[in-house]
Amino acid sequence: MSWPSQAVQQTTTDKRSDVLRRRFQINTMSGMGYQYKSLADAVRLIVAEEGLRGMYKGIVPNLLKVAPSMASSWLSFEVCRDFFVSLKPEEDKLLR
Repeated sequence: MSWPSQAVQQTTTDKRSDVLRRRFQINTMSGMGYQYKSLADAVRLIVAEEGLRGMYKGIVPNLLKVAPSMASSWLSFEVCRDFFVSLKPEEDKLLR
């Protein structure tokens, strides 16, 4: 599997737990409307009230953030690798 597709897969897989984490963070804030008793209760209520799409709220902005981040990581890796490869002495000089 290629790097970009792995990042997208990880983002979509992690998004469900990210939604739950954020909901539980604001669960303690008054007036936010989210009151869950447990993890299973949260999943059940989110799916019942918002559908399966509720588990993926905010995924589009997150995916738009992942692409430039991956590109900059890949670019820096390639530049550093090329730099260090250029420092390697040539083999024919070593054989003399």
